[in-house]
Amino acid sequence: MKKKVIGFVCICFIIFSGVCVGANYEKIMEKFERGLGNGIDKAVDNGYIQTPNMNYIESEAVTSNENSGVVIEGVKIDTKIKDFLMDDLNISTQFEIKINEDIDSVINLNNLKSIDLKDLIVTDENKKILFCMDRQIFEEYCKENNLSYEFTEFNENVYNCGLNNFIQRKDTKNSVIDFQYNMYTDGESFPNSKTLYFKFTKLILTEQNKEGETDIDLRNKAIIKGDWEIKVDVPRKMYERTSINYKVLNIDNKDFEVYNAKVSDTGFEIGVVISNIKKPENFPKEKMEKIFTINEDYESGKISEEEAQSLKQEYAEWIDRWNPIAITDYAFVSNEEVKSSYVENSKGEKFYCTLSPGRRANMEWLEGDKYDFYETFGLTKYDMTDKIKVVLFYYNTTVVIEFQKNN
Repeated sequence: MKKKVIGFVCICFIIFSGVCVGANYEKIMEKFERGLGNGIDKAVDNGYIQTPNMNYIESEAVTSNENSGVVIEGVKIDTKIKDFLMDDLNISTQFEIKINEDIDSVINLNNLKSIDLKDLIVTDENKKILFCMDRQIFEEYCKENNLSYEFTEFNENVYNCGLNNFIQRKDTKNSVIDFQYNMYTDGESFPNSKTLYFKFTKLILTEQNKEGETDIDLRNKAIIKGDWEIKVDVPRKMYERTSINYKVLNIDNKDFEVYNAKVSDTGFEIGVVISNIKKPENFPKEKMEKIFTINEDYESGKISEEEAQSLKQEYAEWIDRWNPIAITDYAFVSNEEVKSSYVENSKGEKFYCTLSPGRRANMEWLEGDKYDFYETFGLTKYDMTDKIKVVLFYYNTTVVIEFQKNN
Protein backbone atom coordinates (compact mmCIF):
# COMPACT_ATOMS: atom_id res chain seq x y z
CA MET A 1 0.00 0.00 0.00
CA LYS A 2 2.71 2.47 1.02
CA LYS A 3 4.82 1.60 -2.02
CA LYS A 4 1.85 2.09 -4.33
CA VAL A 5 1.02 5.43 -2.73
CA ILE A 6 4.59 6.62 -3.14
CA GLY A 7 4.67 5.32 -6.71
CA PHE A 8 1.52 7.17 -7.68
CA VAL A 9 2.68 10.38 -6.09
CA CYS A 10 5.91 10.08 -8.09
CA ILE A 11 3.97 9.47 -11.31
CA CYS A 12 1.86 12.57 -10.75
CA PHE A 13 4.98 14.50 -9.85
CA ILE A 14 6.59 13.56 -13.15
CA ILE A 15 3.48 14.18 -15.27
CA PHE A 16 2.47 17.51 -13.84
CA SER A 17 5.61 18.89 -12.19
CA GLY A 18 8.53 17.81 -14.34
CA VAL A 19 10.10 21.27 -14.40
CA CYS A 20 10.79 21.04 -10.68
CA VAL A 21 13.04 18.00 -11.17
CA GLY A 22 14.90 19.58 -14.06
CA ALA A 23 15.54 22.78 -12.17
CA ASN A 24 17.09 20.85 -9.28
CA TYR A 25 18.92 18.12 -11.19
CA GLU A 26 22.43 19.05 -10.03
CA LYS A 27 21.28 19.50 -6.46
CA ILE A 28 19.52 16.15 -6.50
CA MET A 29 22.54 14.32 -7.90
CA GLU A 30 24.80 15.79 -5.23
CA LYS A 31 22.77 13.95 -2.62
CA PHE A 32 23.51 10.53 -4.04
CA GLU A 33 27.16 10.42 -3.09
CA ARG A 34 26.43 7.38 -0.93
CA GLY A 35 22.71 7.06 -1.55
CA LEU A 36 21.80 7.44 2.13
CA GLY A 37 21.12 11.16 2.45
CA ASN A 38 22.59 14.26 4.04
CA GLY A 39 23.14 12.82 7.51
CA ILE A 40 25.38 10.03 6.23
CA ASP A 41 27.19 12.33 3.81
CA LYS A 42 27.84 14.83 6.62
CA ALA A 43 29.28 12.04 8.78
CA VAL A 44 31.54 10.97 5.89
CA ASP A 45 32.71 14.56 5.40
CA ASN A 46 33.70 14.61 9.08
CA GLY A 47 35.69 11.40 8.93
CA TYR A 48 33.04 8.87 9.93
CA ILE A 49 34.26 6.41 7.34
CA GLN A 50 36.92 3.72 7.10
CA THR A 51 39.24 3.32 4.12
CA PRO A 52 40.96 -0.05 4.46
CA ASN A 53 44.52 -0.28 3.19
CA MET A 54 44.03 -3.54 1.36
CA ASN A 55 45.15 -5.32 -1.77
CA TYR A 56 42.80 -6.79 -4.34
CA ILE A 57 41.29 -10.18 -3.55
CA GLU A 58 41.97 -12.28 -6.66
CA SER A 59 39.80 -15.03 -8.04
CA GLU A 60 39.61 -16.92 -11.30
CA ALA A 61 36.06 -16.87 -12.57
CA VAL A 62 33.80 -18.27 -15.26
CA THR A 63 31.88 -15.55 -17.09
CA SER A 64 28.80 -16.34 -19.14
CA ASN A 65 26.05 -14.43 -20.93
CA GLU A 66 22.61 -15.87 -20.25
CA ASN A 67 21.15 -14.42 -23.49
CA SER A 68 23.84 -15.30 -26.01
CA GLY A 69 25.21 -18.38 -24.28
CA VAL A 70 28.83 -17.15 -24.63
CA VAL A 71 31.11 -18.52 -21.88
CA ILE A 72 34.65 -17.41 -20.97
CA GLU A 73 36.64 -19.47 -18.46
CA GLY A 74 39.64 -18.40 -16.41
CA VAL A 75 38.74 -14.70 -16.28
CA LYS A 76 40.54 -13.00 -13.40
CA ILE A 77 38.26 -10.77 -11.36
CA ASP A 78 39.90 -8.81 -8.55
CA THR A 79 37.88 -7.02 -5.89
CA LYS A 80 38.39 -4.98 -2.76
CA ILE A 81 36.51 -2.66 -0.43
CA LYS A 82 37.49 0.97 -1.00
CA ASP A 83 35.62 2.32 2.00
CA PHE A 84 32.74 1.57 4.34
CA LEU A 85 30.82 2.90 7.30
CA MET A 86 28.65 1.24 9.89
CA ASP A 87 26.09 2.78 12.22
CA ASP A 88 23.00 1.45 13.99
CA LEU A 89 21.05 1.09 10.76
CA ASN A 90 23.49 1.02 7.85
CA ILE A 91 26.47 -0.84 6.48
CA SER A 92 27.42 1.32 3.52
CA THR A 93 30.19 -0.25 1.45
CA GLN A 94 31.98 0.84 -1.71
CA PHE A 95 33.39 -2.08 -3.68
CA GLU A 96 35.90 -1.90 -6.50
CA ILE A 97 36.23 -4.67 -9.06
CA LYS A 98 38.93 -5.03 -11.70
CA ILE A 99 38.44 -7.29 -14.70
CA ASN A 100 41.82 -8.43 -16.00
CA GLU A 101 40.65 -9.91 -19.30
CA ASP A 102 38.59 -8.65 -22.20
CA ILE A 103 35.00 -9.76 -21.70
CA ASP A 104 33.41 -7.64 -24.45
CA SER A 105 31.99 -10.79 -26.03
CA VAL A 106 29.98 -11.36 -22.84
CA ILE A 107 29.10 -7.87 -21.61
CA ASN A 108 29.62 -4.29 -22.82
CA LEU A 109 30.99 -2.39 -19.85
CA ASN A 110 30.19 0.93 -21.53
CA ASN A 111 26.49 0.07 -21.23
CA LEU A 112 26.71 -1.35 -17.71
CA LYS A 113 23.63 -0.48 -15.64
CA SER A 114 24.07 -2.39 -12.39
CA ILE A 115 26.14 -4.90 -10.44
CA ASP A 116 24.58 -7.33 -7.97
CA LEU A 117 26.42 -9.54 -5.50
CA LYS A 118 23.75 -12.18 -5.73
CA ASP A 119 24.83 -14.43 -2.85
CA LEU A 120 26.60 -11.93 -0.59
CA ILE A 121 26.71 -12.78 3.10
CA VAL A 122 28.05 -10.33 5.70
CA THR A 123 28.94 -11.65 9.16
CA ASP A 124 30.94 -10.47 12.15
CA GLU A 125 33.41 -11.90 14.68
CA ASN A 126 30.53 -13.25 16.78
CA LYS A 127 29.05 -15.15 13.80
CA LYS A 128 26.06 -12.83 13.61
CA ILE A 129 24.55 -12.72 10.12
CA LEU A 130 24.20 -9.04 9.33
CA PHE A 131 23.13 -9.43 5.71
CA CYS A 132 22.11 -12.40 3.56
CA MET A 133 19.32 -12.74 1.03
CA ASP A 134 20.23 -16.19 -0.28
CA ARG A 135 18.69 -19.14 1.59
CA GLN A 136 21.28 -21.67 0.37
CA ILE A 137 24.24 -19.52 1.41
CA PHE A 138 22.55 -18.79 4.74
CA GLU A 139 22.00 -22.46 5.51
CA GLU A 140 25.52 -23.44 4.40
CA TYR A 141 27.02 -20.83 6.74
CA CYS A 142 24.88 -22.06 9.65
CA LYS A 143 25.88 -25.68 8.99
CA GLU A 144 29.61 -24.85 8.77
CA ASN A 145 29.45 -22.90 12.03
CA ASN A 146 27.08 -25.15 14.00
CA LEU A 147 24.41 -22.45 14.25
CA SER A 148 20.70 -23.04 14.74
CA TYR A 149 19.56 -19.87 12.99
CA GLU A 150 16.49 -20.03 10.74
CA PHE A 151 16.24 -18.17 7.43
CA THR A 152 13.81 -15.19 7.70
CA GLU A 153 13.60 -15.54 11.50
CA PHE A 154 15.13 -12.26 12.64
CA ASN A 155 16.63 -11.48 16.03
CA GLU A 156 19.86 -10.20 17.59
CA ASN A 157 21.82 -12.80 15.58
CA VAL A 158 20.08 -12.56 12.22
CA TYR A 159 19.18 -9.15 10.78
CA ASN A 160 16.33 -8.26 8.46
CA CYS A 161 17.94 -6.04 5.83
CA GLY A 162 17.06 -4.03 2.79
CA LEU A 163 19.43 -2.94 0.06
CA ASN A 164 20.07 -0.13 -2.36
CA ASN A 165 23.02 -0.27 -4.73
CA PHE A 166 24.33 1.67 -7.71
CA ILE A 167 27.46 2.17 -9.80
CA GLN A 168 29.65 5.04 -8.63
CA ARG A 169 32.34 5.09 -11.35
CA LYS A 170 33.26 3.20 -14.52
CA ASP A 171 36.78 3.23 -15.91
CA THR A 172 36.07 1.17 -19.01
CA LYS A 173 39.58 1.74 -20.40
CA ASN A 174 41.11 -0.18 -17.48
CA SER A 175 37.97 -2.28 -16.73
CA VAL A 176 37.68 -0.93 -13.18
CA ILE A 177 34.26 -0.33 -11.65
CA ASP A 178 33.31 1.19 -8.29
CA PHE A 179 29.86 0.43 -6.97
CA GLN A 180 27.98 1.26 -3.79
CA TYR A 181 26.27 -1.43 -1.70
CA ASN A 182 24.10 0.05 1.05
CA MET A 183 22.64 -2.52 3.44
CA TYR A 184 20.19 -1.25 6.05
CA THR A 185 18.45 -3.06 8.88
CA ASP A 186 14.68 -2.95 9.22
CA GLY A 187 14.55 -4.07 12.84
CA GLU A 188 17.22 -4.48 15.51
CA SER A 189 20.11 -2.01 15.51
CA PHE A 190 23.28 -3.49 14.08
CA PRO A 191 25.64 -4.82 16.78
CA ASN A 192 28.88 -3.15 17.81
CA SER A 193 30.90 -5.43 15.55
CA LYS A 194 34.67 -5.08 15.48
CA THR A 195 35.27 -7.17 12.36
CA LEU A 196 33.17 -7.68 9.24
CA TYR A 197 33.45 -10.57 6.80
CA PHE A 198 32.10 -10.26 3.25
CA LYS A 199 31.77 -13.40 1.15
CA PHE A 200 30.25 -13.94 -2.30
CA THR A 201 30.68 -16.24 -5.29
CA LYS A 202 28.49 -14.63 -7.92
CA LEU A 203 28.35 -11.20 -9.59
CA ILE A 204 25.54 -10.26 -11.96
CA LEU A 205 26.45 -7.51 -14.44
CA THR A 206 23.45 -6.03 -16.24
CA GLU A 207 23.46 -3.68 -19.23
CA GLN A 208 21.00 -0.89 -19.85
CA ASN A 209 18.02 -1.63 -22.05
CA LYS A 210 18.57 -1.10 -25.73
CA GLU A 211 16.74 1.80 -27.32
CA GLY A 212 13.02 1.13 -27.44
CA GLU A 213 13.15 -1.76 -24.95
CA THR A 214 11.36 -1.48 -21.62
CA ASP A 215 11.22 -5.11 -20.46
CA ILE A 216 13.87 -5.67 -17.78
CA ASP A 217 14.08 -9.36 -18.74
CA LEU A 218 15.45 -8.37 -22.15
CA ARG A 219 18.52 -6.70 -20.69
CA ASN A 220 21.87 -8.27 -21.49
CA LYS A 221 23.32 -9.97 -18.39
CA ALA A 222 26.66 -11.51 -17.53
CA ILE A 223 27.00 -14.01 -14.69
CA ILE A 224 30.47 -14.15 -13.13
CA LYS A 225 31.18 -17.10 -10.83
CA GLY A 226 34.25 -17.09 -8.61
CA ASP A 227 35.16 -17.02 -4.92
CA TRP A 228 35.78 -13.83 -2.97
CA GLU A 229 36.21 -13.34 0.78
CA ILE A 230 37.05 -9.96 2.31
CA LYS A 231 37.77 -9.15 5.95
CA VAL A 232 37.72 -5.59 7.28
CA ASP A 233 38.34 -4.18 10.76
CA VAL A 234 35.73 -1.77 12.08
CA PRO A 235 37.28 1.37 13.64
CA ARG A 236 36.65 2.25 17.27
CA LYS A 237 34.52 5.30 16.41
CA MET A 238 32.02 2.95 14.75
CA TYR A 239 31.89 0.04 17.20
CA GLU A 240 31.79 2.47 20.15
CA ARG A 241 29.23 4.73 18.48
CA THR A 242 26.92 6.60 20.84
CA SER A 243 23.90 8.89 20.72
CA ILE A 244 23.24 12.11 22.63
CA ASN A 245 19.76 12.64 24.06
CA TYR A 246 17.76 15.87 24.18
CA LYS A 247 15.07 16.82 26.69
CA VAL A 248 11.99 18.91 25.96
CA LEU A 249 11.96 22.53 27.09
CA ASN A 250 8.68 23.56 25.53
CA ILE A 251 5.94 22.32 23.18
CA ASP A 252 3.32 24.74 21.91
CA ASN A 253 0.69 21.99 21.42
CA LYS A 254 -0.50 19.99 24.43
CA ASP A 255 -1.55 17.04 22.22
CA PHE A 256 2.08 16.32 21.26
CA GLU A 257 4.11 14.04 23.53
CA VAL A 258 7.78 13.42 22.71
CA TYR A 259 9.05 9.95 23.62
CA ASN A 260 12.45 10.08 21.92
CA ALA A 261 14.88 12.74 20.74
CA LYS A 262 18.52 11.86 20.08
CA VAL A 263 21.35 12.75 17.75
CA SER A 264 24.12 10.50 16.43
CA ASP A 265 26.98 10.76 13.94
CA THR A 266 24.53 10.18 11.10
CA GLY A 267 21.22 11.83 12.03
CA PHE A 268 18.64 13.15 14.49
CA GLU A 269 15.71 10.94 15.50
CA ILE A 270 12.48 12.18 17.04
CA GLY A 271 9.44 10.22 18.15
CA VAL A 272 6.11 11.88 18.94
CA VAL A 273 2.64 10.58 19.81
CA ILE A 274 -0.21 12.93 18.85
CA SER A 275 -3.51 12.67 20.75
CA ASN A 276 -7.00 13.86 19.89
CA ILE A 277 -6.57 13.22 16.18
CA LYS A 278 -9.22 11.51 14.07
CA LYS A 279 -8.16 8.83 11.62
CA PRO A 280 -9.53 9.63 8.13
CA GLU A 281 -11.75 7.24 6.22
CA ASN A 282 -10.09 5.02 3.62
CA PHE A 283 -9.90 6.38 0.09
CA PRO A 284 -12.95 5.07 -1.88
CA LYS A 285 -12.16 1.71 -3.47
CA GLU A 286 -13.54 2.56 -6.90
CA LYS A 287 -11.41 5.71 -7.04
CA MET A 288 -8.36 3.87 -5.74
CA GLU A 289 -8.63 1.46 -8.65
CA LYS A 290 -8.62 4.39 -11.07
CA ILE A 291 -5.56 5.84 -9.34
CA PHE A 292 -3.35 2.98 -10.48
CA THR A 293 -4.39 3.28 -14.14
CA ILE A 294 -4.49 7.06 -14.32
CA ASN A 295 -1.25 7.34 -16.28
CA GLU A 296 -2.34 4.75 -18.83
CA ASP A 297 -5.89 6.15 -19.06
CA TYR A 298 -4.59 9.69 -19.54
CA GLU A 299 -2.19 8.66 -22.32
CA SER A 300 -4.85 6.59 -24.10
CA GLY A 301 -7.40 9.40 -23.95
CA LYS A 302 -9.87 7.57 -21.69
CA ILE A 303 -9.81 10.51 -19.32
CA SER A 304 -9.08 14.14 -19.94
CA GLU A 305 -6.30 16.14 -18.36
CA GLU A 306 -8.93 17.91 -16.24
CA GLU A 307 -10.27 14.58 -14.93
CA ALA A 308 -6.76 13.33 -14.21
CA GLN A 309 -5.90 16.56 -12.41
CA SER A 310 -9.11 16.42 -10.36
CA LEU A 311 -8.52 12.81 -9.28
CA LYS A 312 -4.88 13.54 -8.55
CA GLN A 313 -5.86 16.54 -6.44
CA GLU A 314 -8.47 14.56 -4.48
CA TYR A 315 -5.99 11.77 -3.84
CA ALA A 316 -3.23 14.20 -2.82
CA GLU A 317 -5.59 15.85 -0.32
CA TRP A 318 -6.43 12.43 1.13
CA ILE A 319 -2.72 11.63 1.39
CA ASP A 320 -2.26 14.88 3.33
CA ARG A 321 -5.03 13.90 5.76
CA TRP A 322 -3.61 10.39 6.13
CA ASN A 323 -0.12 11.79 6.84
CA PRO A 324 -0.77 14.70 9.19
CA ILE A 325 2.89 15.78 9.46
CA ALA A 326 4.47 17.00 6.23
CA ILE A 327 8.01 15.91 5.41
CA THR A 328 10.05 16.27 2.27
CA ASP A 329 13.64 16.55 1.15
CA TYR A 330 14.44 20.05 -0.06
CA ALA A 331 16.71 18.69 -2.79
CA PHE A 332 13.54 17.64 -4.59
CA VAL A 333 11.63 20.90 -4.46
CA SER A 334 12.35 24.26 -6.05
CA ASN A 335 9.65 26.26 -4.27
CA GLU A 336 11.02 27.48 -0.94
CA GLU A 337 7.42 28.01 0.22
CA VAL A 338 6.76 24.27 0.25
CA LYS A 339 5.85 23.34 3.80
CA SER A 340 8.11 20.70 5.31
CA SER A 341 9.06 19.77 8.86
CA TYR A 342 12.65 20.45 9.87
CA VAL A 343 15.15 20.68 12.73
CA GLU A 344 16.97 23.95 13.38
CA ASN A 345 20.09 24.48 15.51
CA SER A 346 21.06 27.64 17.37
CA LYS A 347 23.01 28.87 14.34
CA GLY A 348 19.82 29.04 12.29
CA GLU A 349 20.80 26.05 10.11
CA LYS A 350 17.86 23.89 9.03
CA PHE A 351 17.94 20.14 8.50
CA TYR A 352 15.22 18.24 6.66
CA CYS A 353 14.30 14.58 6.43
CA THR A 354 16.55 12.81 3.95
CA LEU A 355 13.86 10.27 2.92
CA SER A 356 16.68 7.75 2.57
CA PRO A 357 15.96 4.02 2.83
CA GLY A 358 18.49 3.56 5.64
CA ARG A 359 16.72 5.66 8.27
CA ARG A 360 14.35 5.08 11.17
CA ALA A 361 10.84 6.23 10.40
CA ASN A 362 7.29 5.33 11.38
CA MET A 363 3.90 6.91 10.62
CA GLU A 364 1.16 4.87 12.23
CA TRP A 365 -2.41 5.44 13.38
CA LEU A 366 -3.01 4.09 16.88
CA GLU A 367 -6.11 3.12 18.79
CA GLY A 368 -7.83 5.86 20.77
CA ASP A 369 -7.47 8.71 18.26
CA LYS A 370 -3.68 8.77 18.37
CA TYR A 371 -0.92 8.93 15.78
CA ASP A 372 2.71 7.85 16.09
CA PHE A 373 5.25 9.94 14.18
CA TYR A 374 8.90 8.87 14.14
CA GLU A 375 11.39 10.39 11.72
CA THR A 376 15.11 10.92 11.08
CA PHE A 377 16.48 14.30 10.04
CA GLY A 378 19.86 15.43 8.70
CA LEU A 379 21.12 17.07 11.91
CA THR A 380 24.21 15.20 13.20
CA LYS A 381 26.67 15.47 16.07
CA TYR A 382 28.74 17.73 13.84
CA ASP A 383 25.91 20.29 13.52
CA MET A 384 24.20 20.01 16.92
CA THR A 385 24.06 22.83 19.43
CA ASP A 386 23.05 22.81 23.11
CA LYS A 387 19.59 23.99 22.13
CA ILE A 388 17.67 23.02 19.03
CA LYS A 389 14.09 23.28 17.87
CA VAL A 390 11.91 21.02 15.77
CA VAL A 391 9.25 22.58 13.57
CA LEU A 392 6.55 20.11 12.53
CA PHE A 393 4.06 21.09 9.82
CA TYR A 394 0.88 19.58 11.23
CA TYR A 395 -2.00 19.88 8.79
CA ASN A 396 -2.34 23.66 8.27
CA THR A 397 -0.44 24.70 11.40
CA THR A 398 3.09 24.47 12.78
CA VAL A 399 4.06 22.88 16.08
CA VAL A 400 7.35 24.05 17.57
CA ILE A 401 9.23 21.87 20.06
CA GLU A 402 12.27 23.32 21.85
CA PHE A 403 14.96 21.00 23.17
CA GLN A 404 17.97 21.20 25.48
CA LYS A 405 20.88 18.76 25.23
CA ASN A 406 21.17 16.39 28.18
CA ASN A 407 24.45 16.76 30.08
